[in-house]
Amino acid sequence: MVLEYKNCTSCYSEVLKRTYEYDAQNYPIKMEESHYGNPVVVYNYEYK
Repeated sequence: MVLEYKNCTSCYSEVLKRTYEYDAQNYPIKMEESHYGNPVVVYNYEYK
């Protein structure tokens, strides 16, 4: 039996995915975070 270690960054590219939405002043107002096999989590930013 031969065990081979392979460092594969592209294999894990879809495990955690974050999508940002910005307003007109380039502030992040919304972030969607999805983990492979789990529901999407949406973060809404509010600046005071």
